[in-house]
Amino acid sequence: MLLLDTHAFVWLASDQTQLTPVGKKRIRQAAGRLFISSITGLEIALLVKRGRLELPVQPLTFIDQSLHQHGI
Repeated sequence: MLLLDTHAFVWLASDQTQLTPVGKKRIRQAAGRLFISSITGLEIALLVKRGRLELPVQPLTFIDQSLHQHGI
């Protein structure tokens, strides 16, 4: 089991070049056993609202699509 923090989740879903080689390896090793905290959704929404994070879609859509795509 691996609990991703907000940044790791966003980077996994949108810009994997931001992940360290060790981070990528641990994510691969935990495939199928990746999790995020419920607070991650709130943090993403706040980052978007404050202009510190740009997403191609609304935060809820981004989160839903990313959870499904990465089996989280």
